[in-house]
Amino acid sequence: MAPAEEVLVFLKEAHDGFQPLAKNLKFDKDHALHRTLMALYGSVLELTSSCILLVAKRLLPGVPVLLRAVLEA
Repeated sequence: MAPAEEVLVFLKEAHDGFQPLAKNLKFDKDHALHRTLMALYGSVLELTSSCILLVAKRLLPGVPVLLRAVLEA
């Protein structure tokens, strides 16, 4: 397993990289695909930020569970 510092750097880069992409999103609430993609995008951002908080506070046991949820999303 990677050291907590490396995981934290990766998660911050991923999270910070996702946010600017939101400017390019086109959303039409009448399209099921758009709703699904927005829910997925929001879940990835939320779970990634939760992982960042846990790793920063060295509460590591919950991180793999959240990362798995990101992969399954």
